[in-house]
Amino acid sequence: MNLYDSRHPWSRLIRAARAVRPEQPGAAPHGFSTRVVALAWTKGTSAGWLLERIAFRAVGVAGLLAALSLILNYSTPATGGATDWRDEPVMLPADDVVVMVDLMD
Repeated sequence: MNLYDSRHPWSRLIRAARAVRPEQPGAAPHGFSTRVVALAWTKGTSAGWLLERIAFRAVGVAGLLAALSLILNYSTPATGGATDWRDEPVMLPADDVVVMVDLMD
């Protein structure tokens, strides 16, 4: 089997592929890009658009509430100076078994 033989199917296929000229892609129809941009900027009327709008407002409200809670709960020490952490009482976690025994007495 000689691949270079003109009667071989591979050679005929290659000659046919070389004979075909590639087509140039045509331009978009007149006004196509304007229509695409106009559709992209129109307001949606679907339920997804409404849900998205509500979600963005909810994120804004949640952010404002978080900032407000940080501002309102920020406190400075009442003594006006630096306090020593060793002066504060230490609260140890209560042992559940001890609490239950105390309740039974």
